[in-house]
Amino acid sequence: MRALLHDEVIAVEGNLADDSGILFVDSLHFPDVPRTYSPSTADRHVEAALISDVHVGSEEFREDAWQRFADWLHTEQAESVEYLLVAGDMVEGVGVYPGQDEELDIVDIYDQYETFSEHLKDVPGDMEIVMIPGNHDAVRLAEPQPAFDEELPEIMSAHDASISGNPSTVTVEGVSVLMYHGVSLDELIAELPDERASYEKPHRAMAQLLRKRHVAPQYGGMTRIAPEEKDHLVIDEVPDLFHTGHVHKLGYGTYHNVLTINSSCWQDQTDFQKSVNLDPDVGYAPIVDLETLDLTVRQFV
Repeated sequence: MRALLHDEVIAVEGNLADDSGILFVDSLHFPDVPRTYSPSTADRHVEAALISDVHVGSEEFREDAWQRFADWLHTEQAESVEYLLVAGDMVEGVGVYPGQDEELDIVDIYDQYETFSEHLKDVPGDMEIVMIPGNHDAVRLAEPQPAFDEELPEIMSAHDASISGNPSTVTVEGVSVLMYHGVSLDELIAELPDERASYEKPHRAMAQLLRKRHVAPQYGGMTRIAPEEKDHLVIDEVPDLFHTGHVHKLGYGTYHNVLTINSSCWQDQTDFQKSVNLDPDVGYAPIVDLETLDLTVRQFV
């Protein structure tokens, strides 16, 4: 019972008392991922770099680390890295938290995206890029978040990147990748015991989302959810790879053969993060071999 959240869907077996309406539960079942799930893989040796939370526009943006990462992508070691998947928060945004204006290096949101686009040009021109928004980006906060409007894709025209909503499932070389920025991870970490969800091991919280088959299983809490006719946050199809960001921590594991990766950030600790005791992992780039789903983690700080 300690893994349950309000509003999530479960199945139970038991007996209903005739006189009181009380259900005596013998067993409880989550929607879950089948333990026998077998992920799909690419039919050739090709790799993808998974990043998030670049936060261009922040005074703490690590431009030096980004440049080392971009330079590495041009080396022989990275010649098989053909995809870059960005799980939100490309820029720092404006007015996201109290006192943020004092921590901005670029105060105009459109200038932030123009600068991000310039940094994106450092990436090899033949890389395919897929991006989704996060809570610092210039879209609505309520999930599911739509893709950017027409103006921002024009600003970020480098590489003709594919920009999708949050969450999105994309297929890369036959591998199904669920990309979700990860705002609901805060809620899971606050609600569940440490052994099931923590900032130090964010992949455990990701496993809980897979177990619940929903990226934001609790309604009415910290995660803002748009009241739409269809629930677009349900994990209908089991992904081969689950990629999140948001919490600025590196974490990876497998859950019932699904590879789970939270891809850290490119921003040093801000005063706001210090006030909430968040110590970020900076400048990591998880690299996934899509043929084997083997993972290599590189740091550029």
